[in-house]
Amino acid sequence: MGMKPMRSAKIYVPARADASLYGAAYAEAHEKGSPVIRPLFYGFPEDKKAWEVEDQYLYGADILVAPILYAEQRERRVYLPEGVNWTEVWTGKEYEGGQTITVDAPIDQIPLFVKDSALLEVLNP
Repeated sequence: MGMKPMRSAKIYVPARADASLYGAAYAEAHEKGSPVIRPLFYGFPEDKKAWEVEDQYLYGADILVAPILYAEQRERRVYLPEGVNWTEVWTGKEYEGGQTITVDAPIDQIPLFVKDSALLEVLNP
């Protein structure tokens, strides 16, 4: 294992343990039986495009994950479900939902987006 994957692990392992971002997903799973990892249509059943996306998922209700699927891939197209605004975790850039965007995807940054309403809850508990 090279240095870049190790650096990536050091970034993501603490993030996985951060209860303020991920705890709600586990609480909802426990209380309501909702899956922690969900297809986009689970959270956005009225969004027809969300039913077509097969390579992204929601982590809980508020975090959208767009995994990199190919070894040399350094950018990817991401569909942001309609009806909410999204903030890219790494850049803080805000996007309106209901569009497909192209984002950078360096080896140490999986494209992650947070619903603006959830972001406000994390910043102002």
